[in-house]
Amino acid sequence: MTLTEQFWTMFAMIGGGAGVGAFTDTWRTWRVRPFVLVAIGAGILQGMMIFWLLYQVNEGIIRIYVFLALGCGFAFYQALLRPFYLECLSFVTRTFRGIIKVVGVLLRPFRRLILFVYRLVKKGITYIAWMPVNKGWRALRAYVRKILRK
Repeated sequence: MTLTEQFWTMFAMIGGGAGVGAFTDTWRTWRVRPFVLVAIGAGILQGMMIFWLLYQVNEGIIRIYVFLALGCGFAFYQALLRPFYLECLSFVTRTFRGIIKVVGVLLRPFRRLILFVYRLVKKGITYIAWMPVNKGWRALRAYVRKILRK
């Protein structure tokens, strides 16, 4: 491995460590409740992304400085980038939730109209389906009354 490849490997792994830190903060911010299998899956996904990055840079050759660079990148993220990233993540989350709320308010009349039509059709179908049962019940009731009057 040439010196240039080693430099790019270090640079990529520092970026990968910062990416792992950002992914971890995003995961902590957006998770609804902790679930062990999903957390394990997220860790495996992070490892696969780091190895893919390493494979792109130096054909997947793992050396001790790769782990040191990952640690340095993670520490770099925690020390310098984390406050800025969390603020940006909070802004994006608030914006996304606001857009969803506005779209929900705009679509609420259409939803109510569709529910009204659905309930109307359901009542009509129920009425039509129960008509023979009601007529049969009335006929049976009239027949029972006729027998009881005798």
